[in-house]
Amino acid sequence: MQNTYTFKQHFLLIILFGFLALSLFSPIASNEYLPNSQDFLNHIVSISEAKQALDQGQFPIRVAPDLYQHWQYPHYQFYSPLAYTIAGAIHQWLVPQNPFIAYKITLWLALLLAGIFVFRLTLQFVESRFAALLSATLYLFSPYLMLNIGVRGDFTEALATCLVPLTLYYSIQCHNKPALNMFIATALAWFALATIHLVTFIFSSLFIGIFLICLNVQNNIPLKNLMMVGLAYGFSGLLAAWYWAPIILLQPYLYIHHALANPYYTNWLNPLSTLLSPSAVSPMPLPGNGKLPFPFYVGIGWPILIAVGVVIYKKVCEPTLKMPTFVTPLLFLFIFAFFITWSPVNFWAYIPEYFKSLQFGFRILIQLMWMGALLFGWVIIELFQNKLDIRHIVLGILLIGIANGSWLLTGSSNDKKVADLVQHPALYEWGARAYVISPLLFPHAPYPAHFLSVTQTEHICYSEKSKLTCQISLPQATIIQLPLLYYPNMLTIKVDGQSVHYQPIAATQKIENFTQINPLLASISLSQGTHTITAQFTGLKWANWISLSAWIGLLIALIWARAPNKCKNKNLY
Repeated sequence: MQNTYTFKQHFLLIILFGFLALSLFSPIASNEYLPNSQDFLNHIVSISEAKQALDQGQFPIRVAPDLYQHWQYPHYQFYSPLAYTIAGAIHQWLVPQNPFIAYKITLWLALLLAGIFVFRLTLQFVESRFAALLSATLYLFSPYLMLNIGVRGDFTEALATCLVPLTLYYSIQCHNKPALNMFIATALAWFALATIHLVTFIFSSLFIGIFLICLNVQNNIPLKNLMMVGLAYGFSGLLAAWYWAPIILLQPYLYIHHALANPYYTNWLNPLSTLLSPSAVSPMPLPGNGKLPFPFYVGIGWPILIAVGVVIYKKVCEPTLKMPTFVTPLLFLFIFAFFITWSPVNFWAYIPEYFKSLQFGFRILIQLMWMGALLFGWVIIELFQNKLDIRHIVLGILLIGIANGSWLLTGSSNDKKVADLVQHPALYEWGARAYVISPLLFPHAPYPAHFLSVTQTEHICYSEKSKLTCQISLPQATIIQLPLLYYPNMLTIKVDGQSVHYQPIAATQKIENFTQINPLLASISLSQGTHTITAQFTGLKWANWISLSAWIGLLIALIWARAPNKCKNKNLY
């Protein structure tokens, strides 16, 4: 079957998926009022701060300029730098007055990509444009994606959900037809997924990796093809080394380490009954004494469940039916992922600690979505014997909308409006302390005799772009505390042009409220006299050099791949 397209057909696909994506924004149609979820507040503030970081010339962005008393809080060093770079750039150049519009433009573009690449991905396996179109619609109208967009407000996870089909598509292309341009596309896709949402990256690596291994074995594809995908995946790690290296090395010392709860203890949000529910239903009577502050009702949706049920029926009752090779591994992967989502037993206590970064079992629904969409495409072909026409498409889109439409929910309004967040940017809950080093876990020096605290040095320091500059005259040798959060080996501090050693000292000697954050600030020893101090958060230099070298290598490879008379893969587009 020739899966070629005219310009008109491409244009119609973009119009359809763009229209479907726009319809998902109905619960957040207002550009002024926000739903009652603190995720919305955090992400909008982060986009606004990303704009300021880009204004300062930061690239890649690392520091949120206005947060945490202007002490160079490296929010983007540890969380979703690419997501906020894209949204911040849109906010800077297209909609400078409203970060929430930038939020929605970024998300709309991601949904458009998701629709296109689920369509292309399904088309690779079932070779039916009509079935692929329905699978793409089903993916966009998946309950979990709609909840993240309209209720929970998890901007970065929603973006990652949209990026998983693209990552899987290019991984399969690279596996089936290895070529330099496919290697580049696959590496970039995995890099983007890692720097948009690390948790989704980790679990997509697991499930997509298993799926590719199954395809390789079942179809007797040379092992070198699988190795090519592995090399592209590894190269994406080099591209993102500047980002993941500090996370791995400093994670035990950050406040967020204490937020990595065992997913078993949050499984009350996704019991079996609500996962299998035909409509959006709360897992508890409302208001639930505040335990469920907004209508986050997790479910899989019956279109996917019916598709999986049909596959199981075919395998049990029609054992002689010859199924495509991708169906069986997908079915078992779906059952495995479903069990992890449900988490009825505490198996999490026996697996590596970093898997607990999942926090909530319902995040595995992202994996169930792409598996379910592919199985749905095959089931549609099997049920209708590949005799689909435009009438089936119209009816199918309508039925998918009806089946999953109850998850398109309107929550209560937040007391904060977009204008409030722009005027007084501040992160809430985990965001306010997540990436600060805990003074309880990291050794730091006590207050010395000759010491100037941050309250005494702030007025002699000023920030220009992302660099802190201080001018000071001292009558005697003194240790001074800079208005700069402490991170080992990630700050560049110079005194009179020479790099100096710095140490951590807590911001205050004593705090009255045990819930108050008492961060560590960078402190340096100065001799008597007048000094000029410059300081900046720069990340791990060795990791920065690895990433820079990898990006230079990628650019050379891209030029080589696009040069005349070189081997090209015509299926790249």
